[in-house]
Amino acid sequence: MRLLRIVAITLGILLAIAVATPLVLLAIGIQLDVSRFASRIAPIASEAIGREVRLDGPLYVVPSYWPTLEVHGLHVADPFGEPGAEFASLGEARIVLSLVPFLLGSIEIDEISAERVRLNLVRYRSGRASWAFDVAAPDQAAGEAAQEKVAEPLPERGARAERSYVFGNLEELTLRDIAVHYRDESSGDQIDLVVDECLGAAAEGEPIRLALEGRFQSEPFLLRVGAGHIDDLLSERPKLPLDLELEIADASLALGLELGEFEDSAHAEEAAEYARAAGRYWLRFESENLGRLSPLVGIDLPPLGPVRLRAEAELEPQHSRLTELHLEVGKTILEGSADLLGEPDAPRPRATFDLTSKRFRIDDFQAEGWSLLGQEPEAGPNPSTPAVEGDTEERQVLADPAVMRLLDARVTVGVDDVVLGDESLGGGELVASLEEGRFELDPLVVRLPGGKLSLSIAFEPGPSNTYGHIHLEMKAFDLGVLARRAQPGTEMGGVLDLDFEIETHSPEPAHLMEYANGHIDLSLVPENLQAGILDMWAVNLVASVLPLVTGGESQVNCVVGLFDLDDGMLTTHSLLIDTSRIQVRGEATADFKAQRVEAGLQPRPKSPQFFSLGTPIQVSGSFRDFGVGVSAADLAGTVIRGVTDLATFPFRFVFSKRMSKDGAEACATARVRTPVPD
Repeated sequence: MRLLRIVAITLGILLAIAVATPLVLLAIGIQLDVSRFASRIAPIASEAIGREVRLDGPLYVVPSYWPTLEVHGLHVADPFGEPGAEFASLGEARIVLSLVPFLLGSIEIDEISAERVRLNLVRYRSGRASWAFDVAAPDQAAGEAAQEKVAEPLPERGARAERSYVFGNLEELTLRDIAVHYRDESSGDQIDLVVDECLGAAAEGEPIRLALEGRFQSEPFLLRVGAGHIDDLLSERPKLPLDLELEIADASLALGLELGEFEDSAHAEEAAEYARAAGRYWLRFESENLGRLSPLVGIDLPPLGPVRLRAEAELEPQHSRLTELHLEVGKTILEGSADLLGEPDAPRPRATFDLTSKRFRIDDFQAEGWSLLGQEPEAGPNPSTPAVEGDTEERQVLADPAVMRLLDARVTVGVDDVVLGDESLGGGELVASLEEGRFELDPLVVRLPGGKLSLSIAFEPGPSNTYGHIHLEMKAFDLGVLARRAQPGTEMGGVLDLDFEIETHSPEPAHLMEYANGHIDLSLVPENLQAGILDMWAVNLVASVLPLVTGGESQVNCVVGLFDLDDGMLTTHSLLIDTSRIQVRGEATADFKAQRVEAGLQPRPKSPQFFSLGTPIQVSGSFRDFGVGVSAADLAGTVIRGVTDLATFPFRFVFSKRMSKDGAEACATARVRTPVPD
């Protein structure tokens, strides 16, 4: 009996050791080097994904309560590139599981970490893509089995014994030093994304969270993602509320979505109702300077800011709607709604905006130094547009035909008060559209105090021909509004009427006026007109001439100019400057190809004078730098006329017809465009 007891105790001890030893080993977690199996694992992985997989680093396994796999030096080839090209490489990766949940049928990951990850996404000229894997298709039997398996109803979450392994949770995700490079050989486009660090978790019972910090196209960014519980995603009818915040280039973007995927329309209706009830659809965007985003989108955006946008959203597969839309640009606030359509057969998405504004400030939308065409062209027929120092990014301009065909849109804006500087111009409305690459503004109307401004524009750039049409009618516009904005405190003013209509076909968008046809009719009753205040060559020309023809003592009644425009050459239909003492008529030409102006003006006194000199005035030069003076020949003629005036004055005083000082009749007549005889 004693012997049997000893044997039983010995067997018990041995059994305990046999049971305890692996438990202890599992608790200790001894790392095993299984690199010798890499030569067998690599071919299996290569066959599975359809391209060469290479393992040239150590491979470790830690059998424990938290089984661990470590992989070093993983490389995936790019079969479409040059010899030795790689689609992906991995410096180091580590995955840690929980053993007990795994034995019970649930995959719970304690840790996933990776470092030095490289992805090369290349679209080749042949049309092949480095990320397109040629995975062998399963045989027909396997396919039918897979279809049957998909068709089976999903079991309840509690029925673990009747289902395969399911994903439970992720305690910790750590990714560092990740670089993604995209290149399109046909277009030349390149995109670089670097993630310095990505931290996240999706623990059971806890919200999913993720934070990424890195650089996109050399711009630092921070992306934060928050979501619902992982149980919601893994349920029979998955739904996942998602909050996303992105900070990049002095801009921030925030989204709130309720994602759901159901098998029938009834479930889809439930998802839509749930989303509306939960109010999970929203959008918020802020940017201190919209132009800072140009390198990111590859398009030269205007430097407007600050820009703030917020809206509620109703999202559907082909029709999305933004409600409670609130847009701020500077101090201008626009409110309304928008519809976004993305039908599968449509050539491009379509957006419709219906907005209103109580106070629309024009200054908030003036981007100084920026143009739809890119950098402002220099004067002359062959402008050069040197790159900005330090800016090596090649960007498309908004006037590029490809950019204008990215989207069809229609915008309607109603405004209670249009403001320029500190001046109120009155209420107005705007209707603009972009259709198949053609932009139309028809109309923009501002109800001026005592007058009206109406503007319509059509603009359609093309590879070899750009079409443009503009029609501007301005009645009783206070010129002082522009003058005071340019130089506060100035007494310059006046009333301006303008009828401007041109149509043009140009080989390049930057040279529309060089091929323009149409007319420019203006009538100005100036007050204290000064040159150099407004950057308008026509106004500066008149301001420079007036002191010479009036002597600075006459009241200017009107300046009327009716001009014809033919293939970029502006010629005079009629030209009149009427003052209380002198009336001036003349001829003027402006060559928009050469950017030069020429004019000859002949003053005529309204009443007979002993010395009615009436010296002709000549104007010549470029639009920005022209000279006003008297030629030697004209001066000699003036001296001769001065002598003859002494003899003819009595007859002129008795028989000549005197012109009215106010010039009302002459000004009214000059404003009427009379037909030119053939």
